[in-house]
Amino acid sequence: MKISLPTWLQLDKKISLKEYQQMKILMKQHDIWRYKLKQKDFYRVRDKDQIIAFGRLHEIWEHQLELWSVWVHKKYRGRKIWLFICQELIKDKKAENEVFLATRNILRLYYQKLWFKIIKKDIPIKLQYTIKRAIKEWIEFIIMKLK
Repeated sequence: MKISLPTWLQLDKKISLKEYQQMKILMKQHDIWRYKLKQKDFYRVRDKDQIIAFGRLHEIWEHQLELWSVWVHKKYRGRKIWLFICQELIKDKKAENEVFLATRNILRLYYQKLWFKIIKKDIPIKLQYTIKRAIKEWIEFIIMKLK
């Protein structure tokens, strides 16, 4: 399923330092893990001057990437903007890399629409840590892999 961004929104991989600082503040406010942040890893979507969504790919091992730090402003949720960001992040990564994500179980259907499948075996060690942390915090996470 190919998703297009509405024309009134702007997607960009080139993020200014000011925008990057804003995104870090948003991640802290919304309790999004800020492990090994790199400005160049992010895509962001703006509506005029306001950042309304962002996401990144994080390298967890050679040829293994994790979809991480995906956030959409609550006013813009339900418009598949996050699907578009995910699509853009992974579009060049399918051939040479495995792309994983750890997500709440209730979101599995959304990610299945974007070609992810639930996996129970061969979970990268770093993602096993994510699951252990989630269990301690009573969060039900599942691991998914790009098909």
